[in-house]
Amino acid sequence: MDKVDKIQLTKIITKINFKMKEKFLILIMIFMSMSFLACDPANNTHFPDDYPTNQDPEIYDELVTVDVYDFVQTHFPDFTILYAKKDYDDGKTSKEIYIRNENNKHFEIEFDMEDNWIKVEGDDDCKSVIPESIINILPSKISEYINTNYKNAKVYEVEKKHNSYKLDIEKNLRDFELY
Repeated sequence: MDKVDKIQLTKIITKINFKMKEKFLILIMIFMSMSFLACDPANNTHFPDDYPTNQDPEIYDELVTVDVYDFVQTHFPDFTILYAKKDYDDGKTSKEIYIRNENNKHFEIEFDMEDNWIKVEGDDDCKSVIPESIINILPSKISEYINTNYKNAKVYEVEKKHNSYKLDIEKNLRDFELY
């Protein structure tokens, strides 16, 4: 190989190395931008982390009945139903409805198969506070107790138990569970 061939070969290798470096840098920039989007609270779509992007219309129609839809519209008028699924827990079947608003506040609402609500739970990451309208449909003794003893507290979860209710409350940065 003469000197001219070596110089041309060196130029070709340099061009190839530069192109590979350029492509590698582009890939790194793409991955970095994706990681920033994943961490952006405005793009918080991880609640729940297992809902698919396309809901089967037949399943949706079966689970999101008129009563379920009315409940969501009454207590969460600015929210959109993202996903609905059946849940099998302790030998019981229930419906889980996931909703979100334009501010990326998320809630999971659980219903029994007769469309009675069982649980309303806010997203822990976004600290989605249960609407006052949900507190107001609890038995009067419970809502009066909350208003008397936990005035201005934030309720993040309400769950109907067999003979009681469970509430997750935060007041002055302290968490409480009331039964």
